[in-house]
Amino acid sequence: MAFAPFNAVLPVIAALVFFIFGYVALFVSLMICFFVCLVIAKGIYEGGKKVRTYAMKSAAAKTFLLSDVDTSARWKNLAKNRKAMHGSSKLGCYES
Repeated sequence: MAFAPFNAVLPVIAALVFFIFGYVALFVSLMICFFVCLVIAKGIYEGGKKVRTYAMKSAAAKTFLLSDVDTSARWKNLAKNRKAMHGSSKLGCYES
């Protein structure tokens, strides 16, 4: 019984090639997923900043109770108006 000549090196080389290409494809697909997730996270972050800015501006337009929106110019203006209406501002440190 004669067997056909069989070279055992060729299947090993083919297995290594498939193994390396498989890991390269896995790495590339994971990097693509990572960058897509990064873009989504950046969009959510930027959208949140815009929503917060809009909320702060509309809240500042409705009321002056927010401490990080109030300015000393607004308090000086309030003191001037109070002084004009009542004769004294009762906000001594902000009088002009």
